[in-house]
Amino acid sequence: MKRKSILLKLLALLLVTAALADFYYLFSKDNKISMLKCSTPKAYDASTQKRSIDRHQELASKALHSDPKVVLVGDSLTERWEQEGKSPWLKYLAPHSAFNAGIDNDRSENVLWRLQHGCLDFRKDPDICVLLIGINNLGGDRDTPAGVVHGIRAVAKSILDRLPNSELLIVSLLPCGPHSRGFLSKRSRINRALSDIDLPRTRVVDFSSHFLNEKGGLETTLSTDGLHLSEQGYEVFGKLLNDCLTQ
Repeated sequence: MKRKSILLKLLALLLVTAALADFYYLFSKDNKISMLKCSTPKAYDASTQKRSIDRHQELASKALHSDPKVVLVGDSLTERWEQEGKSPWLKYLAPHSAFNAGIDNDRSENVLWRLQHGCLDFRKDPDICVLLIGINNLGGDRDTPAGVVHGIRAVAKSILDRLPNSELLIVSLLPCGPHSRGFLSKRSRINRALSDIDLPRTRVVDFSSHFLNEKGGLETTLSTDGLHLSEQGYEVFGKLLNDCLTQ
């Protein structure tokens, strides 16, 4: 009984610590800056992001002549369905008439700009839009958890506005790196906040447990570099998405 009491007290302390951390990030100056950055549309830099510009133009042009049932929006984890994920894509997503609208290195602000410039201008609304974005804001840009969530929510609202006849499936951030700080990690806080997003025609799914190693990081066999998925990783991802899409 004594051990159980100590464990309960430790759990309560962790919960309070997490709540205080979220409170700090919510009202800190850095967090307000991050929230504004993540939710403000940003065009690609013509001098350093020519590939992204070219791919966006290609996708926008292709969208005008397409009427997919499912569209996937995101960064490299989405674009690379065309590389490491090619075989799982054909197996799990091609049967759903899926359209890949992912661009490597995208942040939420890039996706917001793309949405304003033809990213989802299909001949008719797809049945479902799958959104996975935010890891580049968290990692490379070091945005705060609340900033990342604010950006994802802004993207979600923009998608719902532009696709009034579509449902939205938000995929929470997948694990990255060899280990994690668990409950208190930024990724965990982001995913907990995403689970509380209240938007019409929207569902949030967290696939993290299917990709974790014993240290709470991304399982090495499912990744090529600790962030991007291997073919085996996309096999797991594809099956999970297929289960959601066929419900």
